[in-house]
Amino acid sequence: MVDAIRRGDTQDPNVKVFLFSKLSKTQPISLSEYSEFYLRNPNARPMFFLKSFGLKQLETTRRDVLRKISSGNAKEIREGQRQALRLSVLFGGGMTANNLFKDYLLDRDDRPGMTPSLPNSQKVGESAVDALWTMFGLSRYFSRKLADDPYRAIVDMIAPPKLSEFSELLIEAPMKGDLDQFKRVGTKQIPIVGKVYNEHFGPADQYKRKKRIQEYNKNKRSLKNPYKLESFNVDYGFED
Repeated sequence: MVDAIRRGDTQDPNVKVFLFSKLSKTQPISLSEYSEFYLRNPNARPMFFLKSFGLKQLETTRRDVLRKISSGNAKEIREGQRQALRLSVLFGGGMTANNLFKDYLLDRDDRPGMTPSLPNSQKVGESAVDALWTMFGLSRYFSRKLADDPYRAIVDMIAPPKLSEFSELLIEAPMKGDLDQFKRVGTKQIPIVGKVYNEHFGPADQYKRKKRIQEYNKNKRSLKNPYKLESFNVDYGFED
């Protein structure tokens, strides 16, 4: 195998097996990388859609970092710390660039206006922190959803993908009679172009613009009165 690698023979069977085994440590590329529950329950497999990679990252962190750091062996602890640094660069670095691109593409900005802003140091830092969530099988979507709506965040984590969006589209919005919510959720379900159109020109763009302006005006008012002091009209009884 070593000679085949030196020759650059990528078709050598031993090289293929070696590369496959290495890739299998971080990627769910075969059924052997899935849980026993997944293998024994085919009808439950939709619950794992778009979650298998995150679960594999969680397993990689547990195997190569947490287990070594908690081993009590000084050599194993140092190796676990080094591996944690490697994984943070591998997963965190790649996902940071991915998150920044998606933020720019989908106009995830806090300022009023239609033109997306280029990433600054603050946005890069926030995206890097979001990316590190992936080392623990979580995502930036989960962290933000957990802060805003814990119940829906937990449902999204264990339920098949898009289930909460379809329940919002077909149940929640019609029951509330919220046509704007129905349009926002429905438009982004259009294949390929729906999400980008929705965020830049569709109902989501109008909704974001309104929310941003409200937040901007709220922050502006708080800056004018940073201590939130109330004014009172008091009659002290003095006469002119």
